[in-house]
Amino acid sequence: MTSRDWLFAWTALLVLIVIQFGTVYVITWGVRWQQQFYDSLEQRQAALFARLTLIFLGITLGQIGLIVANNLFQQMLGLRWRVFLTERYLGRWMTRDRYYDIDRRQLIDNPDQRISEDIGIVTRNVPSLVMTVLSQITTAITFAFMLMETARTVRFSVMGVGLFLPADLLVYAIAYAVIGMAAVIVIGQPYVARQRRQQAVEGDYRAGLVNVRRNAEQISFAGGHPIEHRSLGRSFAEVQANFRRLILATLGLQTGTSIYTNVGTIIPLFVLVPRFFAGQISLGQIVSGRSAFATFAGSLAFLVNNYSLIGMQVASLLRLRALDDALDAEHPRGIAFAPGCSREGNMAVDIDALRIDRPDGRAVLHVAHWRVSMGERWVIRGSSGAGKSTLLRAIAGLWPDGAGRVTMCDDCRVMFVPQRLYLPMGSLKDAVCFPDRDQAHGDDAIIVLLDQVGLGQHRDHLHEKRLWQEELSPGEQQRVALARILLHRPDVLVLDEATSALDFANARGFYERLLEALPEVTLVSVVHDDRLQRFHTHRLSIDGGVATGGAC
Repeated sequence: MTSRDWLFAWTALLVLIVIQFGTVYVITWGVRWQQQFYDSLEQRQAALFARLTLIFLGITLGQIGLIVANNLFQQMLGLRWRVFLTERYLGRWMTRDRYYDIDRRQLIDNPDQRISEDIGIVTRNVPSLVMTVLSQITTAITFAFMLMETARTVRFSVMGVGLFLPADLLVYAIAYAVIGMAAVIVIGQPYVARQRRQQAVEGDYRAGLVNVRRNAEQISFAGGHPIEHRSLGRSFAEVQANFRRLILATLGLQTGTSIYTNVGTIIPLFVLVPRFFAGQISLGQIVSGRSAFATFAGSLAFLVNNYSLIGMQVASLLRLRALDDALDAEHPRGIAFAPGCSREGNMAVDIDALRIDRPDGRAVLHVAHWRVSMGERWVIRGSSGAGKSTLLRAIAGLWPDGAGRVTMCDDCRVMFVPQRLYLPMGSLKDAVCFPDRDQAHGDDAIIVLLDQVGLGQHRDHLHEKRLWQEELSPGEQQRVALARILLHRPDVLVLDEATSALDFANARGFYERLLEALPEVTLVSVVHDDRLQRFHTHRLSIDGGVATGGAC
């Protein structure tokens, strides 16, 4: 998949590469300056002080400019990359109802957190890590040559065999880096797992808090706050426990890294100072050799100095990989669902040899044959848990577990209304117009509908952006559902206890207004009150896991 920002991305990448080479050049220039400066001090060359001070100012300005430019282009590249990945993952998550399937099958935890946070972590830090790796490779090669200027060959014998180490400082730096990397891998091994676990428990804790906020009224009515408090406490206890383990892993990692960094500044002194006392090198060469050793060893030991950051990236990448797997996971579809009926054939729904199973494979419901012709009004009745709502999910193509065939009218406007209506975050007009955009319908038409369904008191708040899902009572939400139905005027309407929160008089009014406005609508209803059956022409009864139908 190609981003529309590909030109900017490649340009920014080239600029960042140039900046890395420029940074290495400035660092090398700085080390050379140190040698000249300290040699001039040792030789008391006062005339050079002013010129070297100006050179130092130029080096400093160059470093600042490169740092600012590097941060600017990295952040801009990271932002564009995040936009690209977010659009891609959101598209995959929302396509083919993958968000619903992942939640139904519980494939992964907190996919929303992975899209919002893990993508942000990766796109914010990976460009920096990649550029740092390039910089470290260039730095290592450059400073290897600088180390050879103050290095010498060490000759020794093993079992009578004469051996030698060319460029001793270079060999010591390589050996030191290898030992340091091996040590930090051992010390930091638990860090990645604990960092990944921390992201998971933080997501679970946040989800619990959001759940309490969304269901505050129900919890208060039931006096359930002690239970929810304990549940949140247990969730936060997991956050605390894992964070303590993460602290220990981080401390061990930081201790090892600090030891490596500080010891690395001392080792070259033990090699170079005796040569200074012997008159073989100058003070400036000691300073530049020490800096070159530390820089070269630090470049080789990139993993040591960046293990915690790399660990965080690995944890986020693993979570995104799991999200990828969940998005790509194709669950075998037992129930064949396809559009095929047509209005000309006078068929709205055609079901044949349908068996609905639970995700664990247990059978829930059998429907040998069921046809809903255009204009018919079917009521579905059965005891609680008989599979009525699951049957509607199968009709909608949302339930793949089982066997058989479901065919829906493909040239009809079909609308499904669940018991608990979804109200998007936004204005009341957004809620009524959903899934259309609010600009698709005029305000006057929406106000008329609100008056018709008994929500006229909210007409002055049509454009106020509020949490209507929480502010409106369940009964009011079901009246919004009626307004939405009257607005969209579907040919086929499927209602899943869409009047359960209304008393009988209002439920009766719901159906009367519906059928008055849409007398030709094809209706499939799950109802909670037997007195509402009179608004239907046919009945599908579910008993003992078997559905049978006929005229009312």
